[in-house]
Amino acid sequence: MTRIVAILAFDEMEALDFAGPFEVFTTATRVAERWGEDAPFEVLSIAGSERVRARAGLNVVVDRSFVDLNYADVVVVPGGVTSDVERDQSALDWLVSVGEGAELVASVCTGAFVLAAAGVATTEAVTTHWEDADDLATRYPRLDVRRSVRWVDAGRLVTSAGISAGIDMSLHLVERLTSRVLAEATARQMDYDWREVAKGPGPTASPVVTVFRSRLRPGVERAYGDVAAEMSRLVRTMPGFVDEKFYLSPDGERVTIVRFTDADAQRAWSRHESHRAAQERGRREFYSWYDISVGGADYARVFGVAVEPPQSSA
Repeated sequence: MTRIVAILAFDEMEALDFAGPFEVFTTATRVAERWGEDAPFEVLSIAGSERVRARAGLNVVVDRSFVDLNYADVVVVPGGVTSDVERDQSALDWLVSVGEGAELVASVCTGAFVLAAAGVATTEAVTTHWEDADDLATRYPRLDVRRSVRWVDAGRLVTSAGISAGIDMSLHLVERLTSRVLAEATARQMDYDWREVAKGPGPTASPVVTVFRSRLRPGVERAYGDVAAEMSRLVRTMPGFVDEKFYLSPDGERVTIVRFTDADAQRAWSRHESHRAAQERGRREFYSWYDISVGGADYARVFGVAVEPPQSSA
């Protein structure tokens, strides 16, 4: 299956916010085709005009217009100076129309403001460039704005911090949509040091915290509990594991917080084959909604009532 990746282009966009995801998805396609596989992605730029001028003067010839492209599997909105595109009704209408049918909608940096202006992002967990997080939270108070994270995967909506974080997020999307093997091969081909662990605009905090939030579909509690119990047992055997806490909100949101001594330990867990398989099964069978954030030990959030770790029903 070849997925169409549509990247919005507009005047004064940040060049690497646009080019970073473009490079990731097109490189992944070259690597896959070199292996004799079908092209996983077809990448198209889209705008309301034939050309756009990015920040610092880079001119981009656009592939399609809003009228020409009415479907995409993945939509990516770069950041930059977004004040004009936030008021461009044709761009916002296109995002709403195509975003409704897309498998994923993503943004880089201040692209989150465009998604919010379009009403595509409303109450989800999101992130943006560290300089703009307070402004995003003030202008769109219903959004759950995350700080000091590289990217946030909130299911259909995935957002990243600035510039290079968009490359990290795009590699995550390659893994999510295709395979870990292709994502790692893409990063290697790009000579890129893929940073999956969040880091703010300063030294990396230690320990590193993973926060996983989810809501379950009806009737899956027992099967989910067995998988969660096995993952809880497994993570405790990982080098660098510190502790694990569970919370259950009154309205049914499940929260798991796992601490590791450092980024390398967290990365090893995120790459563990059984953990990846459990996450994929959860997306396929268990979750009606989920959200993953990775950050430093200063990550703070008020959750519901602490509960005991899950126990297998076996």
